[in-house]
Amino acid sequence: MHDYSEHVTRPDPSAVIGQIDNSIAELRSERGQVAVLELQLKKAQERVRDLEEQTIPELLESIGWAESSKLVTPAGNRVELKRSVHASIYAAAREQVFQWLDDHGEGGMIKRKVIVPFGRDDEASAKSLEETLRADGFETTVERKVEPATFSAWVRQRVEAGDELPPDNLISIENKKVAKVS
Repeated sequence: MHDYSEHVTRPDPSAVIGQIDNSIAELRSERGQVAVLELQLKKAQERVRDLEEQTIPELLESIGWAESSKLVTPAGNRVELKRSVHASIYAAAREQVFQWLDDHGEGGMIKRKVIVPFGRDDEASAKSLEETLRADGFETTVERKVEPATFSAWVRQRVEAGDELPPDNLISIENKKVAKVS
């Protein structure tokens, strides 16, 4: 085997270092542009949210417009005032909310995940049911979860019906009107 390394032309290190410096300067400039654009995007998103959740709903309400009624403006814009309910469970109160849901016949929305650790050679055992695994001495962990969209929809239905909800110190509810423009 021949060594051709002495015949390979290498670039001038000072020229490459200059290119590195130029690339770093360009990177810093682009990072600055990204920061400016992200700030502009954040402000635009806040303005959109303000228009949808405050300004337009307040204007519609000021003329006595009913929720869920559609309006077509002289300019041809279509707008409807809708209720938007988003709810979440405080992390520290998860088990209390799950218990409340179970106690009030609403436990069906809770998702459960059973996690069982197995070694590579335990494939046959992995196919057994949870009870069999526990009886065989495998360690199991059960995770419970309510999907945020499911919980929000459930809370919205309960709010609309005037039904009981878990205590306020266990859940967060954001109940607002939103203008849907089409």
